[in-house]
Amino acid sequence: MSAFLFLAPFFTAVSGWFMLGEPIGRNMAIGGIFIAVSLFLVNWPAKQRKKRAETGVKFDAGL
Repeated sequence: MSAFLFLAPFFTAVSGWFMLGEPIGRNMAIGGIFIAVSLFLVNWPAKQRKKRAETGVKFDAGL
């Protein structure tokens, strides 16, 4: 849940654009993409661990 706090600045910028007509530049769009990718990477391993726990599969280091 705390990982989604990274979205606060992005939604603040989007709200500023929507309500106040502030421009959203290329840097802001790239930053939004970085935020989305980082949230995916932060949350992805937890989903995999949960899936392994449900199926009873233990971690295999490729051995």
